[in-house]
Amino acid sequence: MPQRERSNSQNNGFSNTHEEFNTGYQKCSSTLSLINTLLLLVLGTTFVILPSRVVTLLLGNVTINDGAITIARMAGGVILAQGISCLVLLMIPSSSNPCLAIQTTRVAIAMQGVTGLVWVIIGLWNDEKRGSTKSAIISEFAEGDQSIGDTFGLLVFGSCVLFVACLALMLSLFPAEPRGSPSLIARNEAEARRTDMEEPLLSSREHTDGENPENNEHEPATTITDPSESRRTDEGGVTSRIRGTRRLLALAKPQTMYLYIGCLTLLVRLPFSLSIPHFVSTTLGALSQSEYERARREIMWLFLLGTIDACLDFWCIFWFGYANQRIVRGVRIDTFKSIMKQEIGYFDKTTSGELASRLNSDCGEMAGDLTWFFRFSIESVVRIIGITTYMLLRCPRLGACALSIIPVVAVVNKYYGSWLSKNARKVQDALAAANSVAQETFSCVRTVIAFASEEMEYNKYVEKVDEQYQLNVRQTYMTGIYYMFVSTFLINTVVQGSLLLYGSHLMQQDQLTGEVLLAFMLYQGQLQNEMLNLFQSYSSLIKSSGAGDKIFALLDRTPPPPGTGSTSVLQNEGRSGAIDGTSSQSPASAVSIRLKDVSFAYPTRLDHPVLTGLNLTIGTGQTVALVGASGCGKSTIVGLLQRFYDPISGEISINDTNIQQLDIKEHRRRIGVVTQDPTLFTGTILSNITYGLEDATMEEAIEAAKRANAHDFISSFPGGYDTEVGERGIQLSGGQKQRIAISRAIIRKPSLLLLDEATSALDAESEEIVQAALDTLLNENQGITTVIIAHRLSTVRNADMIAVVDKGQILESGSHEELMQQDSGCGYYKTMVQKSMGNKLVVP
Repeated sequence: MPQRERSNSQNNGFSNTHEEFNTGYQKCSSTLSLINTLLLLVLGTTFVILPSRVVTLLLGNVTINDGAITIARMAGGVILAQGISCLVLLMIPSSSNPCLAIQTTRVAIAMQGVTGLVWVIIGLWNDEKRGSTKSAIISEFAEGDQSIGDTFGLLVFGSCVLFVACLALMLSLFPAEPRGSPSLIARNEAEARRTDMEEPLLSSREHTDGENPENNEHEPATTITDPSESRRTDEGGVTSRIRGTRRLLALAKPQTMYLYIGCLTLLVRLPFSLSIPHFVSTTLGALSQSEYERARREIMWLFLLGTIDACLDFWCIFWFGYANQRIVRGVRIDTFKSIMKQEIGYFDKTTSGELASRLNSDCGEMAGDLTWFFRFSIESVVRIIGITTYMLLRCPRLGACALSIIPVVAVVNKYYGSWLSKNARKVQDALAAANSVAQETFSCVRTVIAFASEEMEYNKYVEKVDEQYQLNVRQTYMTGIYYMFVSTFLINTVVQGSLLLYGSHLMQQDQLTGEVLLAFMLYQGQLQNEMLNLFQSYSSLIKSSGAGDKIFALLDRTPPPPGTGSTSVLQNEGRSGAIDGTSSQSPASAVSIRLKDVSFAYPTRLDHPVLTGLNLTIGTGQTVALVGASGCGKSTIVGLLQRFYDPISGEISINDTNIQQLDIKEHRRRIGVVTQDPTLFTGTILSNITYGLEDATMEEAIEAAKRANAHDFISSFPGGYDTEVGERGIQLSGGQKQRIAISRAIIRKPSLLLLDEATSALDAESEEIVQAALDTLLNENQGITTVIIAHRLSTVRNADMIAVVDKGQILESGSHEELMQQDSGCGYYKTMVQKSMGNKLVVP
């Protein structure tokens, strides 16, 4: 006891230390965030004012003097200073929001264009009002006066600064807690300690039923991983990325026609879109020279080109979006088809949540990003080519200055794309794990609530979500660094500052006009956007390849051959409507079964054999009852008869034909199954009774329900056979679900009937009703071979043969009378009967 108290005291001290450190961490994070924001806003203020003045000066109909050149150089220096400051900020620890500084920078830069435009427009409007031949705003600037344009521009800029400052302040004072922050670590540790004291670890639980790995509802999910895929993920080599990207692009091949139409529309649109900055510059140039008639013509062309561009943009988005939806549909259908082809062992190792994530999230992300990659990559490449051509034709030296940054950006994109590819795969795995936990919890929600385990399941889900959160935060931070370096520093800062410095120098030497320089500034902004769009397209393709690796691994997975033989010893017997669409009323023909030296272990536990050299012969039309302790292999035998698995060794024969030579689908259609916990699908009672039989009639469904003692309770519902059963039959009682399952087995007219503990989970009243239905089924279908797993003495007693299963082998077999005649010291079954409680067999 004292030791535990000391341990608790140490834990509390450790927690308090973490809390104190967390308080300091939050204050430091808030302070750094606020300092970063204020610094960027101060730089942004200077960055807005000076370049706008320079552009206004250069457009003015005045002589370029040393003062203008000095101001231009000051503007370039301020821009470079801002870029250097951005690089310095990279060294400061990230604040609560890694992108706050980045977004603030971008907002401040965006203010430059808004304020500059307001100054120019208001100044020119003031110029027209006064009838001056010289720009009013330039005149007032030279005279030291402040125009109405300056006043209005400063008001707009001040409002924007105030808004951004308030937003930054709120984000600084109320930061979102990062994944690795000390407070979260302390809370998780405290929660783990509390959980450890209150209840034992659930991760140490093992299967209690050795024959079926799905019996334990709370078994930790096991994720299947392809070793080759792991190597690709770990290496992330160029060859594997190229191979995956090529295969990803091949998905778009069936939609080539729609992509061609979208690309054609895109190419027709681009000349109209690219010409808009040219007309903007010529319009402002005409206004600055008081050529109002020419300015009006340019503005009319601007409106016309903008309208055409908008209409073509609609059709471009439509055709690419249409192709996108068709690709997503095709990939999801193919993926679902591939999942349904897998063997049962695959589902033992792969959780339903992971498969749902592959089908929904991965398919949508992979195919969706692929389509937009085609659009934005083609559009960006063509725009970059067009802008480059314009710049080099208008002024080769200034154009070379604007384009010199492209190789640097390409190198940065290469390394960032490699990292992004690896991280995208990890994100997909983390998302699948979180979805798996959520789906398992929702499907077993009643059990979770019954055991008051909501908090435990919540913590499990939070743990998985936090893994994805960590990866996404890391990606967000790296993306912020990328945009800060490439967009803010290289493109906005270095290129724009260089254009202003070098452009002012060329204008001083009368080798460039202000109108051309303005066009260059506008096109440089477009060039920046297209380069970023091109990289975003590449990033989307990289992330798509991360999701695509999982999908392709699933599509490429070839299950073990289910038996290629076309032999079907049951083909012309029983119901054939599910095969050829024609109903057949011919009675079912029983089969003989033989298991010879069968050994088996589940794929998830190959070192734990369930059956070892089992031998069992079932005659045609016989009813055989399998009894034995839980985990001895009874349900495994039923699974092998349905060929969910193939034995490791030995042979299973149906009518003297190896089961592996039978047509597997035909074989399963001739089997009727009623399990302990029957599965009902969302839909009506009628759809569940006729499940798998497209030709079944209403009369056949009613007849099957009557024989299963289900017709009366079905008729009592207002909707009758059209009553919705809810998800997994949640709207029905256990006995009602079991009788519907019996009806489903009866209507198939099976040749082999498998009853796996069909009444063990029911209350006494429901068990009596369901047992009566089973007795009726067995008595009326003497020609059906039946295998029963049961602990009800009356059911076992009436079987033609009773097989006692123990440790994966048949310990003894015979009729009830034969087994009861054995010596009490040797008869396992006799001992079970003697120890039975009422009508229940008790395993010794």
